[in-house]
Amino acid sequence: MPRFILTILAAVILVAVSYGVVPPTSAGDSVAAPPRIDRAELDRVIDVFDRRVEQHGDALSATHLGANLLARARLTGSLDDYRAARTAFETAVAKWPSRDALLGLARSAMALHDFATGRTVATRLLELDPEDPAAHLIVGDAWLELGDINRAVDSFDRAAAFAPGDPAISVRRAEVAHLTGKQNLAIDLAEEADRLSTRQGLSPRRLAFYPLLRADLLFDAGQYRRAEDQVEAAIALARDWAPVHASHGKVLAALGQVTEAVAAYEQALALQPDDPGWLASLGDLATLEESSEQAADFYTRAVALYTEEDPAIYGLSLARLYADRDIEPLEALRLATDDLARRPAIGSYDTYAWALFRAGRLQQARVAIDTAIQYGTEDGELWFHAAMISAGLGDTEQAIRELETLLTRNPNFHPVHARTAASLLGSLRSSS
Repeated sequence: MPRFILTILAAVILVAVSYGVVPPTSAGDSVAAPPRIDRAELDRVIDVFDRRVEQHGDALSATHLGANLLARARLTGSLDDYRAARTAFETAVAKWPSRDALLGLARSAMALHDFATGRTVATRLLELDPEDPAAHLIVGDAWLELGDINRAVDSFDRAAAFAPGDPAISVRRAEVAHLTGKQNLAIDLAEEADRLSTRQGLSPRRLAFYPLLRADLLFDAGQYRRAEDQVEAAIALARDWAPVHASHGKVLAALGQVTEAVAAYEQALALQPDDPGWLASLGDLATLEESSEQAADFYTRAVALYTEEDPAIYGLSLARLYADRDIEPLEALRLATDDLARRPAIGSYDTYAWALFRAGRLQQARVAIDTAIQYGTEDGELWFHAAMISAGLGDTEQAIRELETLLTRNPNFHPVHARTAASLLGSLRSSS
């Protein structure tokens, strides 16, 4: 996806574990904790089922434990809860591979960026029921992350045949439209998903996902005021949900309201502490304000949090942070290379290209960025990377074209890189 809530969605998937945001689930779902359960009640229910699993080890208790752990992970963004949920579902599947247990296992694997396992388990579900829309959606999500857009589209179409009117399917179609350069269609599909979601009886947080998705797509189209309207709609639905404030921070920064943007990110971190992506964003804003010491502190904290986790979760983000700051080029390249091997998606090729550029391997960077941009994805940072690579190779005409396209469409795509792009464009024009 855009960085769709990995701004919110590296990529929808809309699995952005660092935001605590998961893909909207299909109308065919049945594995879930009660949709409006609060945190204290979730904690209590998890303790009950944890004891039952420890005492009896039965599949049903393990399935309920996993479902409630997934529900809490969605509230908190806790990777530990996602891991514990996966373990619980594995216990359940080993004893009785019910649909709920398999679906939970597939979903928790996807949240932990184990896309191959998610696809394998969801395929097993389809062997039991070829008309299971939730399983088709997971298979499609996995194919997107594994770099096969055509197979992903086929899976989403199959899901639509068995669950017409499901907003989760419109979300996936919006993602595909974004990835293939059809931004207006993506915005329309996100609006359709938002409209359909109001009929689903969803919790406020799940409803808030849809305007956040629209905001992210509008942001990539450079429509910052419309994006702000959507973020404010999400805040009205779920003011206590951290991602709405982080999304607000991104839009406010694009509108030039840096002080307000900082406050929005701080509010997000107050609700969901120690999110490395949001700390890095605060570092970018401090860099913009030339507060180098404060920026360094934010970046250092973000790096520390990224390096504490499995590289399968945060390796791509850490590689991008290193490449953005032009530090640790060899480590950035190693992380990006490893991620590409696990997940040959557009975002992975983009980060790999950016790391190659920082490591001085420009010809290889050109090949990688051409793979990333081949579908026409309208992601500002991707096109900035392409222009930097073109300029580094001495292809001034191509660099100018890429920068003009980027800055016409999305002039404030990033607090720091937007200034670099504008400066580079002026320099290239004057020298050509």
